[in-house]
Amino acid sequence: TEQIVGSVRCVQETGINAEYMGIIINQDFANKMEFLKPQSHHDETKHKEEFTKAVKELPLEVRFKAVALENIYAEKRKLDEELEKKIRELQVEYEKKSQPIYKKSSQLITGQRLPEESELQELATYFSAEEIEKKSEYLKQEPIPNFWLKVLQNSPVIKEEVHEKDEEILKNLTDIEIRREENSEDYTIVFHFSENEHFTNKELTKKVICNKKDGEPEKFEGTEIDWKEGKNITKKKVTKKQKNKKTGQQRVTQKEVDAESFFNFFKNSSPVGEEPEDSEADMADERFHIDCDIAQFLSEEVIPYALDFYLGIIEDEDMYGGEEDYEDDEDEDEEEDVKPRGKGKGKKKSIEEEDDEEEDEGKKGKKKAQAGGKPQNQECKQQ
Repeated sequence: TEQIVGSVRCVQETGINAEYMGIIINQDFANKMEFLKPQSHHDETKHKEEFTKAVKELPLEVRFKAVALENIYAEKRKLDEELEKKIRELQVEYEKKSQPIYKKSSQLITGQRLPEESELQELATYFSAEEIEKKSEYLKQEPIPNFWLKVLQNSPVIKEEVHEKDEEILKNLTDIEIRREENSEDYTIVFHFSENEHFTNKELTKKVICNKKDGEPEKFEGTEIDWKEGKNITKKKVTKKQKNKKTGQQRVTQKEVDAESFFNFFKNSSPVGEEPEDSEADMADERFHIDCDIAQFLSEEVIPYALDFYLGIIEDEDMYGGEEDYEDDEDEDEEEDVKPRGKGKGKKKSIEEEDDEEEDEGKKGKKKAQAGGKPQNQECKQQ
């Protein structure tokens, strides 16, 4: 197509390494084209304000030229926007071309078919002659056990969200697919599940609604999971004991709170803003950005190259970040190990003592306020 030819010319004229020319015909064209995307260096409104202020401070003989230069560079920004739009169009086009590949791989993973002879190439590299002779004996039309569970466990961006209680459910995950919408950059990530004891849904979906201007996610629409009785792992009950200081009577209260789980991914989420006003808004904003990372990683890395993740042979894992990026601070560890000084410090309080303090906190705060001080707010921790 003209778009592809134009991209090749772009690569040739800019002198980019020939290695990247292969991206034009690569099914992962969308991912490897990222390096060509123009980077927006400023917000349009903010830039205009800063530009106006800075230009007014220039000497008159320079100010006229600065205005002229700004109008010249505005033409470049228009070209950048045009380039980014064409790149996104190519991404969608090549994603559609990849769908038959995903379908064939899914059929093998789920045991819907046996491999075709054309797919069984270079067997001598992976098998002995004796093993090849027994091919018909071992090739059975059965699913690969726990394929997608292992894929997610080996995915750098996703594995931190997969907890032990999630694993039992994810053993029932049979496929993950991307459904693209016509004439739109929106798409839906679909998780297919076999019948299980946790929920009745056969599919769990996460719709990614993208900004029409830059193609970036602007909100997510999830699935309401139909949990079976007592099987909702995204919630947990917290039990508290409370003691009345006047009567000495005790009572036990229960409260349901959110629990960490991979299945929180299927909730709705949207950005809160640049500066969340409270801890709840901050957690909601963090959830949105986690969803962005997972959705992008699933669509651009995991689904196209699921076998590499299943085998745990991911290249350049460092680029995704992780524990290897951080070194232990020995001084800090030693500092934390030092026992606290003073009578009573370091002694663990009983539940009753903590509850008594919580119950009495309002009174203490009131007294401090009367004395000119301020009551301390309890720290809000994310579950």
